[in-house]
Order: sequence, then structure tokens, then C-alpha cells
Amino acid sequence: MWLDKARAVLRATEIPEGESGDWKIEKFTVNEQDAKFFNLRCDLNREHHRRIEPGTYTRLMHKKAIVMSDTPAEVRDQLMFTSGAQGIVLVNGLGLAVTTRLLLAKLDVTQVIVNEISQDVINLVAKYIENEKLKINHANAFEWKPPKGLRFNAVWHDIWNDICADNLPDMKKLHRRYGHWADCQGSWGRDQIHDRW
Repeated sequence: MWLDKARAVLRATEIPEGESGDWKIEKFTVNEQDAKFFNLRCDLNREHHRRIEPGTYTRLMHKKAIVMSDTPAEVRDQLMFTSGAQGIVLVNGLGLAVTTRLLLAKLDVTQVIVNEISQDVINLVAKYIENEKLKINHANAFEWKPPKGLRFNAVWHDIWNDICADNLPDMKKLHRRYGHWADCQGSWGRDQIHDRW
């Protein structure tokens, strides 16, 4: 049910194809045969939550690397955080704004602040998600400091391209850094990393 609601929100605020600097947003299609092969591999690796359905999706590319997409698996990854978030929320990493768009659709989220290190990503995405509750900063998550007195009900860190144990030191650093300003926080892929390694 949550996934269906999330898909409806994302379709209503779809980010179109475009390019800025070394960054690119493009559509891609997963056919039935590719989905079956991918899902078999997910099942063998006990990653049932990463399965994909045939269809057309959007991905963010940096040079030739896929940074993220809006496949059901990546949307599901955001739902644990976004479904419980409320009040003032900080998101480190804009990407395709999947998390941001889901948060903006919630009535109990009063403000969303996003830090994005790449101006090119901001150029590609920001104009399609303008909202009175939203503020996007061109900032590095490891260096940015919130205005004095601002406290977040929730903070989400999503600045990595892959789910990988190599990201754990950065996650720890970010959680320690933002712990002073947050009631709760999470990082994309952190639970899967702990489950896997």
C-alpha cells in the first residue's frame, strides 16, 4: 500500500530527462526477460526487496556511473524513513529527489531542508520540486551547519552510489555530526550493510 502511494506521488512530480555538466537524468526500460534475470539473482542472494518489475524508470548518471534510480527497490529503501518522518526534516543528498518528494507529500512534515554538493544536480532537479516547505542548499553534508537554534525531527543521509560496507565510516561520521541537531537519523543502505556483513 505504501509503495503504491509512493509511486503515485513520484509520478505526479516526475523529473524529466536532462543534462548539466557531467550529470544526466535519463529514462530506461526494463523488459520482462531482464526483470526475470535480475530477480533470480536477487532471490539467490536473499535480496528479495531489491526485485524489479518490467517498466520504464528514471536514473541519475554521473559521467557513466548510475548514481540512483526510481525503481521500486530504491523507493522502498526510502519508505522506512519517509513513512515515520514528521516536522522539520533534513536530507543530505538530493539525487532524483525521491525522498524529498515523498516527504513534501506528507501533511505532518512542515519543512524539508536538502543539502546537495553538486550544483549540476540542483540545476537538473530543483525547478521540478519547488514547494513552500522546501529549501535546497548547495552544500557539503560533512561541512554544513544548520542555523543556530534549528533542530530536526529527522535526518536522512543518502550520498552514496552503492550499498557497500566501505560507506560505514562516512555514515558513522555523519550520524555523529548531526546527532546534536536531530531527534532521529538514518542512512541509505545502512541496515542492508549490517545485515550482509
